[in-house]
Amino acid sequence: DLDLLRTVLPQLLDQFMKLINEIENDDLIHTLESIVEKFGDEIAPFAFTICQQLTTSFWKCIEGDDDDDMGALATLGVLRALGTILESVSSIPEMYPELEPLVFPIMYRMLSTEGQDVFEEILELISYFTYYAPVISENMWRLWPMIVQAVHDWAVEYFENILVPLDNYISRGTQRFLQSKDPDYLGSAYALMQRVFTMEVMEEDMIPGPRLMECILLNCRGHVDQYLEPFLLLAVGKLTNAKIEKNIFMDLLVQVVANALYYNPVLTIQVLQKHGLIQPVFTKWFQMIWQTTKKGNVQHFRRENDKKICIIGLATILHQTSQLPPELSGGLGQIIQGTVKLCSDLKELRDNKETALADESGSSSEEEEEEEEEGDSSPEITNCKPVAAYLGPSAKSNGKSDVKSVFYGNDAFYILFRLHNYLYERLKISKERPKDGDSKWRPSSQTKAEKAPKPSKEEEAAQAEKQHEDFIQLLYRLIDGTTDVSQYEDECRHMLGAKAYILFTVDKLIYKLVKQIQSIVTDELLLKLQSLYRYEKERKDNLFDDSIYYANSLVLLSDEARFRIGVVDHGKVCAQILDTSVNKCDIPALSMDKAFFDYLKNYVEFDSSVSAYEPGKIFLSRTLQGLTHANEADKNLSSELKKFYIWNGLECKVACNTSKVSYVLDTEDVLLRKGGFHTRGTNPKVLAKKKARFEKWIEAEAAKMDEDEDE
Repeated sequence: DLDLLRTVLPQLLDQFMKLINEIENDDLIHTLESIVEKFGDEIAPFAFTICQQLTTSFWKCIEGDDDDDMGALATLGVLRALGTILESVSSIPEMYPELEPLVFPIMYRMLSTEGQDVFEEILELISYFTYYAPVISENMWRLWPMIVQAVHDWAVEYFENILVPLDNYISRGTQRFLQSKDPDYLGSAYALMQRVFTMEVMEEDMIPGPRLMECILLNCRGHVDQYLEPFLLLAVGKLTNAKIEKNIFMDLLVQVVANALYYNPVLTIQVLQKHGLIQPVFTKWFQMIWQTTKKGNVQHFRRENDKKICIIGLATILHQTSQLPPELSGGLGQIIQGTVKLCSDLKELRDNKETALADESGSSSEEEEEEEEEGDSSPEITNCKPVAAYLGPSAKSNGKSDVKSVFYGNDAFYILFRLHNYLYERLKISKERPKDGDSKWRPSSQTKAEKAPKPSKEEEAAQAEKQHEDFIQLLYRLIDGTTDVSQYEDECRHMLGAKAYILFTVDKLIYKLVKQIQSIVTDELLLKLQSLYRYEKERKDNLFDDSIYYANSLVLLSDEARFRIGVVDHGKVCAQILDTSVNKCDIPALSMDKAFFDYLKNYVEFDSSVSAYEPGKIFLSRTLQGLTHANEADKNLSSELKKFYIWNGLECKVACNTSKVSYVLDTEDVLLRKGGFHTRGTNPKVLAKKKARFEKWIEAEAAKMDEDEDE
């Protein structure tokens, strides 16, 4: 109960400070962070003392010997605790100038390569001081060149995080940003964007570049004319000369042109005309405005802010009709149509948001929401990938099944496996029949005396293999059209005998099998069943439960015929049809809340130009030591994963009427690099030192208690 702790909060924090000073344990840091987070601005009177103690612990950790038990994990915990304290006093801006002298030395030192492991936390601290403080101090401005230099040297992966403090510098210290020449903040910002756009990095790392241009153009309107042309050439050069895969990156590059038009339409049009870019830029822009997905949704400028920027940019052109070049004046009709289309899409987007908010306001009470989140009953969801349903202990399977791999599907998958079985059995004939002897399959003019001796088993096997290969080549010729049906049948009889009629319709069987595969890879329900199978197989052996997988499949299959297809020993596949009226999970047939249904539909049916099977970049470049290019990560993924301990066990559940997501207790994901600072805890010398330190502390406390009793 927080009310009980609130009455003793000063004494509690005082004891924590003493313990941290004596024991220097990272668990104490995490506990202190939780207390600060729970009590929020009530911590303000103690913020200075807590920060003072935390910074002292940080320097002890940094400057300690190699056997210090705090290690890198403790430094990370201290920085996170400092960030929590800075957030808790955000409503009291005058506190930041008092706390800055304590935290600034840490930020200044850790912006070098020494702070690579805690760089995100350092940037978060800088963001607090540049946003909440009454003014940005001189010391904080000293950090700008260090941040920019870090991107040039090694921190390009952190460009998204770096954009936050840079935005604060530009928006809250505009005059200093524009007027300073030593250092030249504006020039360094342009050099930073130019550097990132010319580096061999992923598109995700370039996305903050257009956003930084937008920040400068909007906050420094009328004061950066000399950089308008370089900005446009950078953005348009990337837009027109490179193959861009990310829609969001393409949208942001076009928005640089829209922001430039808002900044100075005459100068922007002159720059584009000077370099012959008016036609390609506006052609690309209007193609993106009208481009839609296969489902009819807009593919570009999906966010409300994107639409607003484009509308403002195009509207400024309409105010300059008398000064437009022929390339633009001849296309005023298209500009008006594009602007109207964006306004219509913006209105539709706002109406959808208002409808969603109105539906959400009519939801059930908070108590019912909590019961829904507990997962006791889950409405039928037809458009989402299910997670593990709640099953009681009785539903858990007892003992291991003899089935190595299980798949729950409908009749479409059963037909696929059955057609595959038919094809395998027929192709098998071409390999087995020659073993039975030529006389059994085709007539011979040889007499009994003239017959050759019986071949050995090895010769029979070689003959069967060659006969099978000849038949496969014949089948290929039939499929690609180089051999007609009658010629195919004659050669089959000559090759395999009179009973070769079984293979006359193999081409039709293959055609049906291909059509069935096409339906499986395109049908929405069948794709979800495959995704569910991959999801369940990601579980570790001790977490996978057949009954949970079956319950999840019921959410998708509903009352359809369903099959349990499994691979048993020796590769044998067995299929079992399941009765829809037996062992059916109790899934109430409730109607889905409209707001949640719309949200879920937009999420599940989100379309993108990037393939859903495109491998992602899951490692930072500095983590992939020895690899010169980021693209090598995909090729060396299996070898790189051997350097980590990986545990995928985290699960979450969604409340259908509130769209709230909560994590399932006792589930977690772990990604731990082998050979890191964590291994130092197993060093016998370290353990002995920790044990001696703890025993010494216990003896000291016991001595104090004895003295108190004697008094």
